[in-house]
Amino acid sequence: MKFNRGDLVAITSPLGELINECPPALILSGGIGYSVGIHKGSEPEEIYTILFSGGLETKVSADWLDLVERAGQPSP
Repeated sequence: MKFNRGDLVAITSPLGELINECPPALILSGGIGYSVGIHKGSEPEEIYTILFSGGLETKVSADWLDLVERAGQPSP
């Protein structure tokens, strides 16, 4: 899994760019499944439940998240 429970993450765009208007989120759990809006026939992917702006968001794709310490910095 890309993230662990308790990780603080930033919300990113589909292109991996940090969305500065969004506050960070907290990873509550992770697993393999289908994110919201995925069409039938798609492969399962890493999905997470996050605490975001005081509410729970479920089935969030790992593609939309980045660790806060890495957010906005180039990957090694």
